[in-house]
Amino acid sequence: MSHRLSFRVAVYEVRHGAHWEWTTLGASPHVVTRSGASALRAQQALVERLRAVLEGLPPVELARFEPARGLELRRVRLELSLNGARLGRRAHVGVHPIVLEPRWATPADRVTLVYHPLRQHEWFALDPERPLEDQARLFFASRWADLRDEELEALTTDGKDSITSMSFSTKVTSLLDGIPERERDPFADLDLDSMVDRRGTKKRGGLRVLPRIGTNLTVRAAEGTLAIGMPRSPHREQLQRLICAPRKQSTLVVGAPGVGKSTLVDRAIVDLLDAEGWSAHRNLDRVTEVWSISARRTIAGMSHLGEWEKRCMEVLADCRARPVVLRVEDLHTFGRAGRHTGSDRSFADVFRGPLARGEIVMVGEVTPEQLQRLEDDAPGFAELFQRVLVHEPPVDVVLRMMFHEARRLEHERRVRFAPLAYRAVLDLGGGLSPGRAFPGKALDLLRAVGRAPERPDDPPRAVGPADVVAELARRTGLPASLVQPDVPLEPESVEAFFARDVIGQPAAVRAAVDLAMRIRAGLVDPRRPYGVYLLTGPTGTGKTELARAIARWLYGGEQRLVRIDMGELGHPGAVARLIGNAWDPEGLLTRRVREQPFCVVLLDEIEKAHPAVLQLLLQLLDEGRLTDAAGVTADFTHTVVVMTSNLGGRTGSAIGFDPSMQGQRLDVLRAVREFFPPELFNRIDRVVPFDPLSLEVAERVAEKELSKLLARRGLAERGIYVFANERAVTRIAHEAFDVKGGARSVKRWLEDRVGSLLAEEIAGGPRGRMRIVRLASDASGFSARTDALVEADPVLAEHPMAALLDRPAIELEPLLPDVLDEVHALEERGVLEERTGTLMQRRRALSGEARADLDEVLHAVERVRDRLAALRIRLEGSTESEEDRWERYEDEHDLAAPSVRATKARRRHHGEPGKSGDARVRERPIERALDRAGMLEVITERDLLRRAVVRADDPRQHTVAIELLRVGRARRERSASLLSALLGVYLAPPTDHTVIAALVQEDARIVQPSEAQGADHVVVVASGLCILDRLEEETGCHVWHSLGGHSEVVRVAITPVRAGTDPRTLLRDHLHARRAFEHALESGASPVPPDPTALLPVVRVLRFDPPVRSGESALAEIEDLRLAWAAAFEARDMITALSRALPIRASREEAQR
Repeated sequence: MSHRLSFRVAVYEVRHGAHWEWTTLGASPHVVTRSGASALRAQQALVERLRAVLEGLPPVELARFEPARGLELRRVRLELSLNGARLGRRAHVGVHPIVLEPRWATPADRVTLVYHPLRQHEWFALDPERPLEDQARLFFASRWADLRDEELEALTTDGKDSITSMSFSTKVTSLLDGIPERERDPFADLDLDSMVDRRGTKKRGGLRVLPRIGTNLTVRAAEGTLAIGMPRSPHREQLQRLICAPRKQSTLVVGAPGVGKSTLVDRAIVDLLDAEGWSAHRNLDRVTEVWSISARRTIAGMSHLGEWEKRCMEVLADCRARPVVLRVEDLHTFGRAGRHTGSDRSFADVFRGPLARGEIVMVGEVTPEQLQRLEDDAPGFAELFQRVLVHEPPVDVVLRMMFHEARRLEHERRVRFAPLAYRAVLDLGGGLSPGRAFPGKALDLLRAVGRAPERPDDPPRAVGPADVVAELARRTGLPASLVQPDVPLEPESVEAFFARDVIGQPAAVRAAVDLAMRIRAGLVDPRRPYGVYLLTGPTGTGKTELARAIARWLYGGEQRLVRIDMGELGHPGAVARLIGNAWDPEGLLTRRVREQPFCVVLLDEIEKAHPAVLQLLLQLLDEGRLTDAAGVTADFTHTVVVMTSNLGGRTGSAIGFDPSMQGQRLDVLRAVREFFPPELFNRIDRVVPFDPLSLEVAERVAEKELSKLLARRGLAERGIYVFANERAVTRIAHEAFDVKGGARSVKRWLEDRVGSLLAEEIAGGPRGRMRIVRLASDASGFSARTDALVEADPVLAEHPMAALLDRPAIELEPLLPDVLDEVHALEERGVLEERTGTLMQRRRALSGEARADLDEVLHAVERVRDRLAALRIRLEGSTESEEDRWERYEDEHDLAAPSVRATKARRRHHGEPGKSGDARVRERPIERALDRAGMLEVITERDLLRRAVVRADDPRQHTVAIELLRVGRARRERSASLLSALLGVYLAPPTDHTVIAALVQEDARIVQPSEAQGADHVVVVASGLCILDRLEEETGCHVWHSLGGHSEVVRVAITPVRAGTDPRTLLRDHLHARRAFEHALESGASPVPPDPTALLPVVRVLRFDPPVRSGESALAEIEDLRLAWAAAFEARDMITALSRALPIRASREEAQR
């Protein structure tokens, strides 16, 4: 016979970072040590082991676990002189924890035992007349003589230890177990108290199934890991009366998503712990346990008849074995869970009886729609629950809750919220969080923007309105110009975006621009989708492409396009497929929009849908919402609904301008009105007609589709880049275009002809090398010519900066005095003055352009002198003490009185009274004037000027033409490109003056830097001090690889030119030479002129995927073949990654010319 007893045990607790270790005290020889990720985890592991120990002990041994009163922990510094047989003589000094345990030796005599809590078998009796330190030193010096140093170190303390106690209940052996058993009573089976003791309370037993299918929330509450938020009245008090009372009642918390139902229940679990005295007894066996379960987890893996019913009976048995509250995650599904074709029995039928009798207590959270579903499916089960209705709090309460959460985030994550960030969260987040209510949507957004700094040593991160806008843009995909009202949105840029993708359809482009402008102006109906469009016209004219373009511009990518093929929904069960049914409650349409509420819903070929589907669309188009069979509502108010149709579509035989086009549009509109019910047609915002494609449009379509084909991931992964010339594109359009098939005929032709041609060329070429394939048109058809990309030879030079780029500031700072000394030496050598004199003598004998060129050289030499002086002043200011800096400032500006200046002079020479006369003793270094980036900057400037002193008199050095040519055809929809990144690197300081020309539609135009980023061919005439020396080794091919499938090759050529050269002339010369070369190839003429696009050796390879979120970093791997240098580091963008190579190149040390 066994009895259940409660024990209280003294415990020695040690914390090692996030790791806890508990050891029992005073229970020798049954000392138990266990550890865990938290104090409660360590306690649970210790209790589990103690139960196993106690169940096997005889009753006389149980008294050892009774804690002694007056246990005391002292931390004593011990200086031990150890002399062991194995380790010899040595010394140990450390602070050790010592436990003093009072015990009664006799009823009249009391003794205090002293021991180390981790070595309790070694103890001595304390002599109250002698110091504890002396007794402990003598005792432990002899006992620890043979312990290794690491063992001794493990016995020390850092002050993060203490003595605590815990209590628990367990079964133990009784003295009655030694008495022989009596003969069994034949009427014992009739004992009704087998599960209930004489007091009428539940006996505690072990749980069988709940630990397998549920989560113990009481443990999390005791650990303090439940998010309980700020207390909210009167809901907290209502739940306390229902759940924390001695007689608990099953409860439903009803409210909209995000209103705070889960947080209120979590708070009630913590309140339940407090109501049952957890803080006083710390015994989990004496509190009601709250377990989180769900119907899905309960029924998971059940495949045979009756299995899930058996599992439910086991749950009921666990609830009868000990006080348990079941928190059900999906209580609204209990009316249908468990039903199948052979039985209508559900979870509600199984649990209704025990729930009505009070044998179990359930708590659930439901929305009003889910509650309605539960009442419809199982009304008798639903009426057994008390209801707590939770509504959205007022704005002032939401703001207080945001402040409460922000203080927690600032403490845990080292962030600081600006005051305007709260307003941005309320204003912007409230409107762009569909399907959620306050305060949930505000707090979720606050946690998302309150991310911790990337590195532990970074300063606290400031969070402002811009961070809120960036997070909302990331979530929704909406551009910042729509999220943030003060960001301008130009209709021309929007029109250019859609016109590039939707070719030859001006009416469709205008409709898309109008949609963007109405969203930007806030003129869309907040209770309906952003827009409802019906696109009509022949196949292959760009209707689907318009939907994709809207998804890219409005929501950030084609992954936000939800496409439903209405041809598959022509049967009577189509509605159930869209919104679900009793057996599959998650509908196809509602699930996808609920997962991504910011999207384009494309209903393709709407005329093929069943009439019941059209009736379903009425609610979607009018109210902007659909509810699935599970009672969950999908919000469509942030979507764009696009329907496509071929109704009334016909194509004439003529190509180009069709006089009957207006008549065709009227026929289409008439067919649409006849097909759609009036109530549905009136909910369509706009009917957008698409016209048949002309041959001119077909050429642009062919160029676009060819770019997509040539940018496929398979080519990029193999390092193959394909380039097609103009004549090839024109020929493709003429041969591939079919007016009846539209753009689809061009796609098919490209796949059949160009795809197979490239496959043969690639399969027969060498492997493992980057290659360029040139696709050209000739007399026999199309031909492909392959050129291998070779690697550039490294430059034979030393590059000291390569070893400095990753050094911390503390290692760079000692280098600054040497840099300053070298700058002084460069200024004092007189080389610049000597060259200036020589150049001035030459100038007198020159005139005209020659004299103007020499003036440029003189100006460059003077700039070297000015920049050396500026660098010297900057370096001198960064190495001064604070006192010297102020004294110099006062002396230069005559701010101090004469007597003060005299006093300062005496102090410098004789020292202050009572202080050393050495001024260096009194100097206090100021905080570094230069941070790490500034130190690298001055070292790089030193390197540039050291080379400029030698080369400044070379007239070729100061003006160059930078030609950037994208090799192959790149897809334009990506946000990052290698060409634009290189342009940003080359235009950055110290480049002074630039004139940029880009090739736009075969025309050379002067453009701004932002306009040049999307071009394939750019020429920049740039001026700067020794810019040729700085950039000349950039000549070659630059390669970018991305895991996302984006790869790019840019051919860079740096050539010296005269100041004032027009870059448009260089572009036109290149275009003329390229056309002459292509014509010679096609006609077979001989000799063939030089190819102006001939490949150059590869000088740099970059592997980088730009981060999705603004301000984040991603891993960049760069290999510079001329420098023979490779590195991997974190970079925020491609410009930052590429810029690391230029300081290294500037530090090269080869033989001076």
